[in-house]
Amino acid sequence: MITLTHSTPITSIVFLESGFWPGDEESTGCIEAIQSAIASAFSHTGARIRPVTVRSEQEADELFHDMKQGLGVFTAMSGAVQLWMLKAAGHFSAVALCAGFVGGFITLSKGRMLLERNAAPATMDVFSTLQRNGSFVWFIRNSREIVPLWEAVQAVERFRASTDSPADEDGAERIDEGDIDAMATMRLVNGLATDAQWLCVPAVGGGSIRRAAKRDAAAAAEIRAARRTHDEREIGVSPDMAEPLNDRVTLCRIGRNGTAMDLFVGTAGGLSADPDGRARLRITLDSADTYTKHSLGDHQMVCRGDLREQLTYAAALLGLDVLR
Repeated sequence: MITLTHSTPITSIVFLESGFWPGDEESTGCIEAIQSAIASAFSHTGARIRPVTVRSEQEADELFHDMKQGLGVFTAMSGAVQLWMLKAAGHFSAVALCAGFVGGFITLSKGRMLLERNAAPATMDVFSTLQRNGSFVWFIRNSREIVPLWEAVQAVERFRASTDSPADEDGAERIDEGDIDAMATMRLVNGLATDAQWLCVPAVGGGSIRRAAKRDAAAAAEIRAARRTHDEREIGVSPDMAEPLNDRVTLCRIGRNGTAMDLFVGTAGGLSADPDGRARLRITLDSADTYTKHSLGDHQMVCRGDLREQLTYAAALLGLDVLR
C-alpha cells in the first residue's frame, strides 16, 4: 500500500528523431544539459529520477510497456516525435511538458539548436492535443517549476491510496464533529509532507482570522502539549505550537460534496492560549473578504508556507474547483 513515505517516481524523457541530429556530439551535449537541469531542480528533494532518451517508435514501445504511474517529464529535442510523446503520456499520472528551447531552461546556444530542429512546434502540438484529450499536462518553462507539480502528484497518489483513518485505541473512527471533508483535506495535505500543519477552527474578525489549533501534525516527540479539556469528549490535548511568527501560511479545505477546495494565504501573527483550552494563532489573510465569500466551512487545514501552487495542481488532478 502507498503510504506517506511513498516517493512518486519521475521519468525524465528526451525525445529526438535522429534525422534532425546527425552529429552525436551536439545531441549528447543537449541531452546531458536537459537532464542535468532537471536533476539539479530536484537535488534537495530525494526524488528518484530515471533519465531516458527515445530516438525511435520501437524504443518508445519497449520503454512504456509496464509504466503506469508517476510523473513523466517530457522534452522534445526535434520535430517528428509527437506521436511517441502522445503514446508515452498515457503511462503517467501527469506530464510536465518542458520547453527546453526557452531561455533559462538550458543555455541559449543549446536552446537555439532545439528551435532550429522544430522542437517548439512539436512541443506545442503535444501540449494542445493532451489538453484537448483531458490529460493532466502542464507547460514548463523552467526546470524548477517541475518540483511543485511532482509534490502535488505525490500527494494525490498518497491520498488516493490512503485507507487508514485516525482512530481511538478501540479502533473507533475519530473525526471532529463528523467532518469527513476535513478528514479528506487532512489526508491530502499530509501527503505534501510539509513541516507544520494544523487542523483549525476559524474565527473571523477585524480583517484577520484567528485559528484555534486542535491537533499538530508534527512528530509526537516534537509537540509541546498542554493537557486541557477542549474537545467534544473532554479528552483533548491542545498543542503548544511553535509560533510561525511573520511566516506565510496556507489555509485550505475540501468541500461542496467533494467538488471544490477553498485556498487562501496569509501571514501568521501572534499566538495566545485562551481559557477554553485553545491555542489561538492570528493570521492576516491577503484578502479576508475573499475568505468570507469562498470559505467552504469550519475545520480548515493551516500549513506553514505558501502552498498555492502545489494545492492548485492537486485540485486539478482530483477534479476540484479552486475557490480563492
